[in-house]
Amino acid sequence: MFRKRDDSPRKMVQGNWKCSKCGTDITELPFEPSGDLPLFCSACHRERMNERRGNDRGGFQRQMVQGNWKCAKCGVDITQLPFQPKEGQEILCRDCYKAQKGY
Repeated sequence: MFRKRDDSPRKMVQGNWKCSKCGTDITELPFEPSGDLPLFCSACHRERMNERRGNDRGGFQRQMVQGNWKCAKCGVDITQLPFQPKEGQEILCRDCYKAQKGY
């Protein structure tokens, strides 16, 4: 069962579709497909997400940006980020970011 961020159950859409990668039958999705985008079964979707996150052992590696910043919450020095910060953007260290997100 898929859940929303507020932990309530997400409405599932019933239908007859095929996975765009492996051809597996898909009978239930957590969204209404638009028809113009590819659909993936849960296994292929998980594989794609792992590849994007770099969890495929030797695949995609996120480019780190080097610099000198201070955490906006605790003031710790930050020397690298996984993104290019924008002017005036609040920068948080890993610990403060996780605490803010509730991890």
